[in-house]
Amino acid sequence: MIIQMIRSMLQKRVTVGILAGTMLGLMTGVAWAQLMPSFHLGGDDKPRMTQEEYDRQQALDKAYKSATKKIPDKQVDDPWSTVRPPAANAPGTAKDKQASKTKPQ
Repeated sequence: MIIQMIRSMLQKRVTVGILAGTMLGLMTGVAWAQLMPSFHLGGDDKPRMTQEEYDRQQALDKAYKSATKKIPDKQVDDPWSTVRPPAANAPGTAKDKQASKTKPQ
């Protein structure tokens, strides 16, 4: 009986210790990741463009924009259009149901 109590208390302490260690590890890992900059997202490392490179980039951007304007808009295809009746003539629409509820019988 006493051995079982000691064993259960030890098991609880080990479990709490493992959980506390895991939580501490996760919290410190996140904090460490925020403090350690390993790469730059932009900034001064990139050399400046020359005037020719800038003009070429502007020409490419202009060509891209004009090409994307030539693409026609995609029409929405309704796969249920042949199955579903037109909305105006459809029996059982929301307006018909509300009208039938308000009509005295």
